[in-house]
Amino acid sequence: MIVNSTDQKLVVNVHKSIVGFTVARINYIKPDRVIGFFVATVTNAPEGIIEYQIATGNIDLAGDWIFYAEIQFGAGVLGYGKPFIVTAKNPGQL
Repeated sequence: MIVNSTDQKLVVNVHKSIVGFTVARINYIKPDRVIGFFVATVTNAPEGIIEYQIATGNIDLAGDWIFYAEIQFGAGVLGYGKPFIVTAKNPGQL
């Protein structure tokens, strides 16, 4: 992942059906420990696949980002995906 690049997409597979979801998010913890989320698009509910197209300024720090899916269903039921780490690098950095 490249800092401040918009030509990137986060794709998360939670490996179970999320049919009937009400909200899908990709939560993150930045390298500076700031916590936030991106509202995701469900691209395949039976397979549990959600995506987020990175926008300008979303990935604003180099370092290790922690991501995990959060799926909300009716009546306040939440499901969480397994966390994973993506290293963001500055443009031109190997």
